[in-house]
Amino acid sequence: MKVFQTLVISAVKLVGDSLFIELTKQVSFKIKNVILSGN
Repeated sequence: MKVFQTLVISAVKLVGDSLFIELTKQVSFKIKNVILSGN
């Protein structure tokens, strides 16, 4: 049971990390667009 719990936690962390990275990419992309269109 403990092993299963650890696996689930690891999976959630992995998914969370990749989502966070994706979100960061999109946000920085939008900021770049705003800066470019502002000039």
